[in-house]
Amino acid sequence: MLGVNLFEANLQKANLVGSKLAGARLLSANLVDAKLREASLIHAQLVGADLEGADLDRADLFEANLEIANLQWANLAGASLENANLGLANLYKANLQGADLRGANLTGAMLGEANLSNANLEGARLMIVNLSRANLKGANLKGVKLHEAILSGADLTDAEMTDAQICGTRMPAGNMVHKDC
Repeated sequence: MLGVNLFEANLQKANLVGSKLAGARLLSANLVDAKLREASLIHAQLVGADLEGADLDRADLFEANLEIANLQWANLAGASLENANLGLANLYKANLQGADLRGANLTGAMLGEANLSNANLEGARLMIVNLSRANLKGANLKGVKLHEAILSGADLTDAEMTDAQICGTRMPAGNMVHKDC
């Protein structure tokens, strides 16, 4: 289904495991609780899509556009989100354990209480992002841009933060860091 147009489609609870949806237009689609494990969504347009509770375990979302998408409670464990646009996305309590978010845009995203343990966020843009109480244990945060981010109560145990740019960011202990402003 390469490049298929599913604008505002109702795919709630749909079983799309392993589907080939590269370049699909799923703008404002209802994918609540959909099963998209190992689906190929490379370059897919998911702007404003509702993926609450969706299972995207090991899905390929390389360079997908998920701007303002609702991914609350979604399972994105092991998913490839390299260079994806997740600007203003709601990822509250999402499971991103071991996900590949290299170079992803997460500007303005809500990641409160999200599980990002062992995720690769190298070079990701985390500006004006809420990571309150997020699990970042063992995450790769090399070269990330943490500008005006909130990390209150986040767990950064064993996180790699070499070359991270931190400006106006509230750290887990509550202190503000302005080192790269």
